[in-house]
Amino acid sequence: MALPPYRSTRSGTCSDFVLPRRFDEPITSRHLLTHTAGFEERIGGLIGAEGSTADLRKALVTDPPEQIYRSGTMPA
Repeated sequence: MALPPYRSTRSGTCSDFVLPRRFDEPITSRHLLTHTAGFEERIGGLIGAEGSTADLRKALVTDPPEQIYRSGTMPA
């Protein structure tokens, strides 16, 4: 069963790519800002060499984090 992409229930915006999700509960902006969206911690692809910038979108699209907790239940 494919789950819908992240969609903020407050702002009504969504990303232009789909992050795989394990749970049906919505992920809100609050969850993202408080690090309680349930995704595993990951830094690979997010730290660039000195003088360069990392592309967050590219890192999320090519190697998305796994949702391991229900949104709103565990800081990660």
